[in-house]
Amino acid sequence: MIVFLYLFELTMLRVRNGGLACCRSCMLLFVWAGPAAAIEHQISASLKRGAGRDGQVFVNTTPVSGICRSVMYFCGDFPFSVMTRIVADGPKHMVARTEPGPDGSDLLLKVPGPMEIEITHTGLGVSRTLKFVPKLFGMSLEMPESPNNASWQLDPECSFGARGGSTPRSYQFAWLLAPEKPVCRMFSRVERTITRISNISLGYEMVAAAAHDMPAGVYRGSLRYTVGEGGDLDLGAGFTYNTNELVFNVNLTVTQEMAVQLASGSASVELLPPGGWQQWGTQPPPYLKAELPFYLSASGPFKVYLSGCDIPMGDGCGIRHAFFNKNIPLQIAVTLPGMKRDDADVSLLVLSNNRDASPLLAPDTGAVARRLSQVHFNVNWPESKDMRRYGGKFVGNVTLMFDADF
Repeated sequence: MIVFLYLFELTMLRVRNGGLACCRSCMLLFVWAGPAAAIEHQISASLKRGAGRDGQVFVNTTPVSGICRSVMYFCGDFPFSVMTRIVADGPKHMVARTEPGPDGSDLLLKVPGPMEIEITHTGLGVSRTLKFVPKLFGMSLEMPESPNNASWQLDPECSFGARGGSTPRSYQFAWLLAPEKPVCRMFSRVERTITRISNISLGYEMVAAAAHDMPAGVYRGSLRYTVGEGGDLDLGAGFTYNTNELVFNVNLTVTQEMAVQLASGSASVELLPPGGWQQWGTQPPPYLKAELPFYLSASGPFKVYLSGCDIPMGDGCGIRHAFFNKNIPLQIAVTLPGMKRDDADVSLLVLSNNRDASPLLAPDTGAVARRLSQVHFNVNWPESKDMRRYGGKFVGNVTLMFDADF
C-alpha cells in the first residue's frame, strides 16, 4: 500500500548549498509495505480403506522436495518433506556456548504439534476430521564463514533423530520431531553469524481420525500456519521472513474395498406366491416374491440403487408378459446385515433408480466381510391378481449398483 500526504502550506526546505528554498505545495511520500502474501502449497495423499481400521495414515502423493530430496540421508526413516519456500534473512549473531543460552540468543526450532483439519467431500458435501502431524523439520543455515559441522548442538532434551552436514558456506540438517516436544533450541560452540536460512522443509503425516466413517471419494481442506517470531513456525529473534503465513491446500482421495458375490452363482430368480402356485388353484395370490442371496464385503459407506431396467416403470423397474406386452411393477429391496442407515439396520430397504436420493449406508463396526445379504423381489396386490389373470410368463432384467464412488 502507498499513502500520499500532501502539505499545502509554505514550507522551508534546505538545499545542497546551504541556502533555503520555498515550496508552496510539497508532496511527502510515505511508503507502507503490507505483509507479504501467504505461501501456498497444493498437497495430496490417498487412503485405501482397510477393514474398518481407524487411525490409518494417508499415503503422501505430493512429490518429495526440500531437504529429503537434496540430502535424503538426513531424513532417515521418514524420507518425505516439502520445501516450504520460506526464507528467513538475518543477520543472526550467535555467541559461543556449551549449553543452551537465554531465550532469543539461540536458534529456535518451533513447529506446531498435531493439528486437526476439517476436510469436505467434494461430492457429498459431508465433512470429516483429519489429523496433520509434523514429523520432520529441516533447513540450510547460510554463513559467511565455514560452518564447522561439529560445532552445532541441539538442546539435549530434544536431540531425537537429528542429522546434519556442511557445505563450504552452509550447514544443513533435518530434525525428526519427537511427538512430545515439537520445540527445540540449537546453539553453537563457536561464535558465528547466520545470514540466511533457506531450504526450510517440513515433513508430515496425515492421519484419518475415523477411517471407517469416510465415504470414498475426494476431500478438500486447508491448514494455515503463522510464520515468524511468536508464530506457529518460528526460528527465534533476529530474522526477517518473506511471508507471515504458510498454507497447505489438501486434496485427498479415499478408496475402499468392496465385493459383491452371488451365493448361488446364479443371478436368476423365479417369482412365486406363498406356498407355490398349486396351493392357490384359480385364486389370485396376495403377492409374488423371490429372494437372491449374496455375500457383501465393504470397508466404508456406499449407496445401492437401480442402475438399469429392461422395463423402466416410474423410479423403479417392471416385468413384461412375453405375449401380451403387459407390464407389471416390480418392487426391489435389500437387506444388508451389519450395515446402517442413519443408525437403523438396513432391512427391506426399497430401491429406486434415483442415485442422489438413495441413502448413504455405512458399516456398523467399520467393515463387513462376506456378510450374507439378500435382494428381495416382490409383486404386490393388485398386480399379483393381474398376473394370475393373464397367466403365462413375465420376464425382465434389472441391474443393482453398489456405488462407493462419489
